[in-house]
Amino acid sequence: MYRLLVVDDEYQTRRGLSELPDWQELNISVVGEASDGDEALELLEQVRPDLLLTDVRMHRMDGLELAHRARELFPGLGIIFISGYSDAEYLQNALRIGASDYIYKPIHLDELKKAVRKLTTQMDQLSEMHALVENSKPLLAERFLRSWFFGQLEDKQFIRSKLQLLGLHFPEAPGIFAAAFFPAWETFPQSGAAEKAQIQLEEIIRTGMKNILTCAEDTGVLALLSAADGLRPGETENLLKAIGAEAEQVLQIPMMIGISSRHEDWLDAPIAVREAMQTIARQVFPEEHNVLHYEPETTDILPSFYHLDGDLLERYLISGNLEMLQQTVDEAFHEGSQNLLIMRKIAMSIMLRVDLALNRQEIDSLDSLAFCRQAMSAHSRNSIKNSLHELLREACSMIQSRSEQAYSPAVMRIMEMIQSNYAEHLSVNSMAEQVHYSPAHLSTLFKKDTGMTLSEAILRTRIKAAMDLLRTTLEPVSAIASKVGYADVQYFSRAFKQFTGYTPLEYRRKVLP
Repeated sequence: MYRLLVVDDEYQTRRGLSELPDWQELNISVVGEASDGDEALELLEQVRPDLLLTDVRMHRMDGLELAHRARELFPGLGIIFISGYSDAEYLQNALRIGASDYIYKPIHLDELKKAVRKLTTQMDQLSEMHALVENSKPLLAERFLRSWFFGQLEDKQFIRSKLQLLGLHFPEAPGIFAAAFFPAWETFPQSGAAEKAQIQLEEIIRTGMKNILTCAEDTGVLALLSAADGLRPGETENLLKAIGAEAEQVLQIPMMIGISSRHEDWLDAPIAVREAMQTIARQVFPEEHNVLHYEPETTDILPSFYHLDGDLLERYLISGNLEMLQQTVDEAFHEGSQNLLIMRKIAMSIMLRVDLALNRQEIDSLDSLAFCRQAMSAHSRNSIKNSLHELLREACSMIQSRSEQAYSPAVMRIMEMIQSNYAEHLSVNSMAEQVHYSPAHLSTLFKKDTGMTLSEAILRTRIKAAMDLLRTTLEPVSAIASKVGYADVQYFSRAFKQFTGYTPLEYRRKVLP
């Protein structure tokens, strides 16, 4: 129900307006009355009306001055002026102030009701619009922060105004850090619980820190922290650990947290975010401590004594020379130390080169993640080496099986077409036209030769391309999705998980050194 304040210096008029029986019908409650502008101003703070029905010409303070000062206190106040004078100047000033209507004395009830209904309808619509904007703010904030964090905004004034518009507080004092919060891949929840867990994680982070902005990314949360409180990465670590511990307790998911180096300017936010994400991406498996600090990338990933001749290894693999492959592995491990971490890195580099060779032969990738789990859980050099021997044996078998297959010329052409154009829209009809087959005939032949449907072949090609980009670049998941033919990053993530069993970021964390 709307609250109405009636103001008129004529007692009879004021009382008559206040006691109208029609207010209930109009969803109006009269909460006060005043004889002039000064008295009305005193009442405003007490009764806090939604509507002001006021005479224009009154002693001391007139209705125009009252309306002007009332609007300063309550910008959303609805105003209807009443007057016994047909004064064009007053009418113009009333409209300039933003009055909803202007009616003349003697007041006709129908005219008053019409003016009030018009005003309350406008206020209802405005209220609905405000509610819609407020409800949309989280989504708008998410989109804005993603644009900022991933380098699409370079105007500081625009960033400042958007923060203010969306009600996001972030100090402009020098010094920012970025943090990336992601669940450890080994215990990541199934898809039904993942989205809920991500929302809860974001709430925990916002509650745990001041001066922070957050947005969701893949399965985790990215955060921008201000150094306004004098915090440095080392000083922030305990606070982040506490947040991680609370998240683990609430979500029952082990957390990994990456922190960027300090940057001085808002416009460096994309660099800070990239550093935090790189810190997480480089951790194939969680370390003993769950808060990881950014370190500049170096090429010294493997020990100086180790050199893998990738081209030679690939030639052995294509020719099916298992003996020489295993000898190459044995030589690499023979030169190594007893340091299991180094041995694991050597195993990972060999596995990635084998996987690359298979991709070049258009052969399904190995179960690389299963190998990673096996190798990283091994407690001796021999067990890691034996895992690699088995991996190479499987790869040789796949090469041999692939070479024994014979595709028809039409299917070979379709395979080449998919490989060359997977990022574009491909349909059965358009591909059938290229080989002069009917769509039904092509689908049957393709399935017979390859054991896959055309849709499955397109999916496998796109996901394999995405896997390669996730292994070899640090581009955002959204950019990779676009490069392999997916406009909707959520749909891409679902397709990727359907094909690999992992989300894109989980896969990246497992394969990057």
